[in-house]
Amino acid sequence: MSNLTILYLTANRVPEKWHSYQMDVLLTASNGCEIITISREPMKFGDKNIIQDGGLGVNNIYRQILRGAKLATTPFIAIAEDDCLYASDHFFAFTPQIDEIAYNQYRWNLYTWAKPIYSMEKKQSYINAFMVGGRLAVIKSLEERFDKYPLVPVEHCNEIGKSEKYLGLTPAKTLPFWSYNGVIQIDHDYFTNENTGKEAIEHRHKKQMKRIQAYTIPYWESPDKYLKLFV
Repeated sequence: MSNLTILYLTANRVPEKWHSYQMDVLLTASNGCEIITISREPMKFGDKNIIQDGGLGVNNIYRQILRGAKLATTPFIAIAEDDCLYASDHFFAFTPQIDEIAYNQYRWNLYTWAKPIYSMEKKQSYINAFMVGGRLAVIKSLEERFDKYPLVPVEHCNEIGKSEKYLGLTPAKTLPFWSYNGVIQIDHDYFTNENTGKEAIEHRHKKQMKRIQAYTIPYWESPDKYLKLFV
């Protein structure tokens, strides 16, 4: 527990009853390790709260992660976001090497505009919200990114490990891992990057259900409760 700090990112845009429930779930999953909340509005959640500066764009997400990583003092950090559900083994079942950044691959998606069914792909991509990594490795990678590109082209402003070769940066040491219980990512209309208009929402709703599907899953059970909270 003393080796890990969770950086909790929120733009304070998701529905309040969902947000309250999700923070309780995260607090339980954290097992008492330090939480730094990085929010758009002041919050009394976690051990420290820093207010996001700058806009809502994808570049700024990584700048806020860099701020949080520098504020933390533990060898490892993990990212948590306000539209995801985590069980404790996500944070503690696997520990990468100190110079590595790992991404949980056992991830279920749940669409708020579709049928109440979990879905997932057999091969998952790296997603920021499910990262656990060495703190200094994260700082090194992001500092190099922004030192070279004060404003990273949006198409290459991605998770650590995805874009370094396109940007001419030092490759990060990344690897996948799988928790015992799956994590859940909620896809919704409250997303906060540059594309938040009607056209972006309509495009988002065209997402196809992923190939592996389930009406209920271990630990989390039915999705009905979560969808009802997200209105």
